[in-house]
Amino acid sequence: PQHQQLCRVWAVLIMAASLDPKDYHKWKPEDVARYFTSKGYDEYSKLWLYHRLDGEKVVMMSIEDLDLMGIKCVGDKLGIQKELRQLKTAARNADSLKVMDTHKQAYAGSDFELWFRDYCCGCFCPREPDKYTLMRSVLKIRKYHVERFLGLKLGGCLGGQWENNTIHLNNINDVDTVVSTKGLGMFSEAKCKILITSAAGNDASSQTARVQRHELILNKEEGEEFAQKIQEQAVEFKLTLDGKRDVV
Repeated sequence: PQHQQLCRVWAVLIMAASLDPKDYHKWKPEDVARYFTSKGYDEYSKLWLYHRLDGEKVVMMSIEDLDLMGIKCVGDKLGIQKELRQLKTAARNADSLKVMDTHKQAYAGSDFELWFRDYCCGCFCPREPDKYTLMRSVLKIRKYHVERFLGLKLGGCLGGQWENNTIHLNNINDVDTVVSTKGLGMFSEAKCKILITSAAGNDASSQTARVQRHELILNKEEGEEFAQKIQEQAVEFKLTLDGKRDVV
C-alpha cells in the first residue's frame, strides 16, 4: 500500500509538472486539483472538483471563496492564498501578451494612387506602412519614422527608423472613427481613420495627465471593426483592473 501511494504521488507530480500556468484557461477542475496537490495541498483535491473550479474560475477566487470551500486551517489557507497570487500573476502576464488583432496601415489614397506610386517610385522610395497590434492590455503602434531633407519628407528615399508606441488600454479615453472616400468613380475607395485619445503616464484618471492623440488608417470595413474591438477590449481591461482589488 505504501508503495502504491508513493507511485500515485509521483504520478500526480509528473502530471502537475506539465501544467503551465500560461495555459490556465485550458485547465479542467482535475488539473486545478493536480496543481494544488503538487504544492502540498492534496487533502483539498476533492474540493476543487466538488465546486467545479476550472482554470478560468480559480483565478477569479477571493479570500472569502476559500472560506466557502470549507478550508479552515489558517496555515493552509495562507499557503493556498500565496499559490493563488502566483497563479494569477502568471495568468495576467500570459493574458497581457495575447494578441487579439493585428493590421497594417492602409494607404491614405485610392488603390489606383497606391499602384501609381509603387510603380513609379516604389523602387526608390518604398512605403513602410504602420503596424497596429491589439493585445489584452495594450495597443501597439509600430511606425516608420522617415528622415527629412530640407524640411520635406521624401518617402523612404533617405531611410528612417522604426518607432514603437505602446498605449495602455486603461489610459484610453475615447475612440472615434472618420470615414472618407478617396479617388474618383470606379477608382474610389472608402477609408477609415481611427482617432484615439489617451492619457500619458500611468494615471489616466489624473486631471493633470497629458492627453495624447493617435491616428490609425485602415480600409473602411476593417477600420470600423478594429475600432470597435479597441473600445470593447479597453472597457474589459478596465473592468479587470477594478476587479483586481478584490482578488486574493
